Amino acid sequence: MKSSRASALSQKSSAKPGHIDLGPEAAKILKRLERARNYGAKRKYNSELQKLIKEYPEFHASILALHWK
Repeated sequence: MKSSRASALSQKSSAKPGHIDLGPEAAKILKRLERARNYGAKRKYNSELQKLIKEYPEFHASILALHWK
């Protein structure tokens, strides 16, 4: 049985694709974004979005809609 401290310190993200296979790269991106959002790291979250815009310029408008204000 894990102690509450051990479970609190473990690195986990609740980003799950909902039984939709998005591929490993998309799942990795979702986990990074959710982890930044959960820890209240607004600057890190927005910088991850900027990296996504550079990687996928065709989804520029959709990604900007996720911007944390």
